[in-house]
Amino acid sequence: MIFEEFLGIPYQIVEESRDDTLIEVGDKKKLHISDQLLSVSQDVWLTPESLPKEPLERCSVPVQFSECLFNETTLPILYHEKINNGGFFIITENSVHIKIDIFGSVFFMLTLYEEYVDKKRDKHGRYYSRASISYREKFLLRPIVDEMVELLWASLKLLWPNMQRVEKQYSLVLTHDVDTPAEYYYLGYRTIAKRMIGDVVKRKSPRQALFRLKRSMQSKRSDAEKDPFNTFSYIMDQSEKYNCKSSFYFINYQSEGGNRERYSLDSPFIRKTIREISSRGHEIGLHTSYNTYKNCDLIKREFQYLRAVCEQENVHQELWGGRQHYLRWSHETFDYWDFAGLSYDSTLSYADHSGFRCGTSREFTVFSLESKKQLMLKERPLIAMECSIIDDAYMGLGNGTEALQVFMRLKDVCEKYSGNFVLLWHNDRFTRPAERHLYKTLISS
Repeated sequence: MIFEEFLGIPYQIVEESRDDTLIEVGDKKKLHISDQLLSVSQDVWLTPESLPKEPLERCSVPVQFSECLFNETTLPILYHEKINNGGFFIITENSVHIKIDIFGSVFFMLTLYEEYVDKKRDKHGRYYSRASISYREKFLLRPIVDEMVELLWASLKLLWPNMQRVEKQYSLVLTHDVDTPAEYYYLGYRTIAKRMIGDVVKRKSPRQALFRLKRSMQSKRSDAEKDPFNTFSYIMDQSEKYNCKSSFYFINYQSEGGNRERYSLDSPFIRKTIREISSRGHEIGLHTSYNTYKNCDLIKREFQYLRAVCEQENVHQELWGGRQHYLRWSHETFDYWDFAGLSYDSTLSYADHSGFRCGTSREFTVFSLESKKQLMLKERPLIAMECSIIDDAYMGLGNGTEALQVFMRLKDVCEKYSGNFVLLWHNDRFTRPAERHLYKTLISS
């Protein structure tokens, strides 16, 4: 992962009996890197005993590492050798010894090793940010994997100045989970009437009841063209204005006997929307339903159904990806998406706190702790979801300056490391002027 995908440097592996990792490039110079996590005994592997010891040590960048790019002055160290003199580096003319376990630390973050060991979950079965070491040790808002790769690169350049790596390009990745494509179009008249009664009796607002009736009639008479949540054209207009592509992830509520008042992929409105998205060069993807994350057959069935709908509408794509509903995810979910034939997943962010859950802003090939092998599936880590930052139930920063600062901080860090700022903004969140303004400011800056 590090050499091929992140750095683009060819390599060969030679197996030896040793207590570290040795890197050589055909001369007498040597780079030694500590090996801690991946050398633990089988009885310790995937147990609490193998987790990093807190509080974590921190290291500063050696002055010799002019190529190193840290996001802050010190780097949290997950795994390292015991140190006697307080230093993590021994640097001579022909060798560098790094007492930090770079490879084990990257493996720990990219595989979500901690979450496999720690069984804490919220009411939706999700691992939550406050249970994580990245939250406790205050590095959730920085891509610690990208920083460790930079540390490795700096040591390589110090020993072999002529070495080159593949330069990566920053990208803004706009994604939209289509949970509710229309506010009124799919609602039955009985449901609308109940909500109007609630407006009058509970909220003491007959005016709101009349407004709801007007909007629902407009939506139904126009085949959802005038529905408030039908913001797809607006979203694509904004994306195209800044030379971006949006990805829209559609859910199949009916696969679990879901409520047809949400929507069906067979709906003429949904089919028309899918055609328009594709014709404008944007992407269709899968938003698996609530109970899929531990159900291999259901994931495959929902993906096959979406593909069938797209095939009928003459929508063809080279890559197919998406995201789990409610960000519900477990380690076997990776294997199930891979088995279903999906190209990528973009679920991995904490619902309650945006940031770098996997420690990186870059897409990477998945290694499954569940099946103990590398998969074909790619992970595009989700960096920021609008409701995680804005809503009171989560970070609660509102839709003003404070929220914008967090969004921009995350975006700037992704750009600094030539990564991908993957943003999730639901189509039904564009009805609020303040949030529209926040979104436009964020993608245009």
